[in-house]
Amino acid sequence: MRAIRDVAAAIRLNLMPEALATTLFVPIPSSKGPTHPDFDPRMLQIAQGIGQPARAAELIKAIGDRPAFHENNEPRDPVVLMQQLQVSTSPLPPTSERIILIDDMITTGCSYRACKNLLEAQYPDVPVFGLFVARRILPNPFAAFDIHDAPC
Repeated sequence: MRAIRDVAAAIRLNLMPEALATTLFVPIPSSKGPTHPDFDPRMLQIAQGIGQPARAAELIKAIGDRPAFHENNEPRDPVVLMQQLQVSTSPLPPTSERIILIDDMITTGCSYRACKNLLEAQYPDVPVFGLFVARRILPNPFAAFDIHDAPC
């Protein structure tokens, strides 16, 4: 729970207060539904933890369970994933000037593209952005790269 609070606080601290009031945070849905033992509600908890005046909503839900992308080698296709998701038909809060999709990792961008496409089709006048939370920090592959040694 501490990590969830820390991430929500970091998001809150790094956005302008006036932007928070007009932003709707939407978690990218877990690959498992709420009744599955591997269901992961952390992205929703982070979105809700950002707090007022920001708002959070589960606008996209999975239709059934599916294999997590990081657990299989199947090709990732946003069009196929879109068929496994359902977008809300509810109107957005009137102050929603932008939607920020939140996910815990970006590998290929498939989930983000699928969710962004669904939201843009349902709410065409509201821009959709992505925010991705890293669970761990990987070594920088360019740390030893010296720009002065690069060929021109």
